[in-house]
Amino acid sequence: MAPVARPGATRLSLLRHSAVALFARGAACVAWLAAAAPAMAATLHDAPSLAADVLVIADARLALMPDVAAAKWSTGQPVTDAARETVVIRAAGDRAAALGLVREPVETLFELQVRLARGVQEALHARWRRTGAGPPGPAPPPARGGRPPEDQLTHPIQAAR
Repeated sequence: MAPVARPGATRLSLLRHSAVALFARGAACVAWLAAAAPAMAATLHDAPSLAADVLVIADARLALMPDVAAAKWSTGQPVTDAARETVVIRAAGDRAAALGLVREPVETLFELQVRLARGVQEALHARWRRTGAGPPGPAPPPARGGRPPEDQLTHPIQAAR
């Protein structure tokens, strides 16, 4: 569920709403992931710790979304980039398979993450359109090395296994 922009909603409240939504849906994915991967079957008792690790990293990704939204706003890019989203989700599945995990639950988890990130960006763009103010401060600089910072948090989510 995408966060809904409410009058007075702050970045933190949007992120908290997203984290709750991620936990509600992501916990099932984490449990499925743990059950589906033979290498993880022996560590199923660590599922709560695994879920907490995934949530911390997912929250770190979501914390980047105001900068991502600001960059898209300043360059006139739309929030939704279906091709980029597909690349992120498939790369997560490929990495999962390389780690011996079943790709489908990992891709499902990343689909949720992408949807939540898009929701935060859409809420911010809606607020900026409504207020006419745009994002606060200057637009963030382009990603160094051609790799957006949120991509750097993809591997830790999978390594949390």
